[in-house]
Amino acid sequence: MSPRPGRIAMTLTIDLPRPRRMSIREMPEFAHYCAEIRTLFGEMGLLKDE
Repeated sequence: MSPRPGRIAMTLTIDLPRPRRMSIREMPEFAHYCAEIRTLFGEMGLLKDE
């Protein structure tokens, strides 16, 4: 969701095996999804670099 006004900024289909256990965080695919989300948040000004 984008900041005010709230709109869908991106639809991301997560293609990871289920059930998803905490160990999934070690998969390269998981890191890729996280990077995509962080990039989008950064572009929207939602992340501040300290």
